[in-house]
Amino acid sequence: MPVSKPVPEALNTLITVQPLFSSLPQNAREQLISDSTLIRFSAGERLIEEDKKNNFLYLILKGKATAMMNGTAAGYLEAGDVAGEISAIGISPPIASIIADTELETVAFPAEAIVQASQSYAEFASLLRKAAFKRVSS
Repeated sequence: MPVSKPVPEALNTLITVQPLFSSLPQNAREQLISDSTLIRFSAGERLIEEDKKNNFLYLILKGKATAMMNGTAAGYLEAGDVAGEISAIGISPPIASIIADTELETVAFPAEAIVQASQSYAEFASLLRKAAFKRVSS
C-alpha cells in the first residue's frame, strides 16, 4: 500500500467538480488537500473493514472496488466515488468492507479533517449526511 502526498493543483480541480466537495469554499478544499494522503491499493486489498474502525474518507481516483456486506457484494465503486463517509463522520462503524477489484488509487482524507469541515460548513455537512444515509438505505 504505497502512500504519498497528492498533487494539490490536480486534486483541487478534481474535488471542485466532485459533488460532495464542490460545496466547500476554496480555502476549505485547500486545507483538506493539505491534510490528505494519496494511497494506492493492490487488487484484493481492503480499504475499509466492515465493523472495524475507519479513520479516512476515501475519494477514488482510479480503479474499481466492491462493497461487501456480510460476505455479499452490496455495490461497486469507481473513479469519482467516495467511500467511508458513514464511519468518517461517526454515524456508525463501517457497514461494509471496501475491497479493491483492480489497482486502486485513492485520496485519503483523515476523519478529523472531514468532521472539522462538516462542523464549519453546513452545506458540506448536509451533503455528507445525505451521502451516508443514501449508502445505508441502498
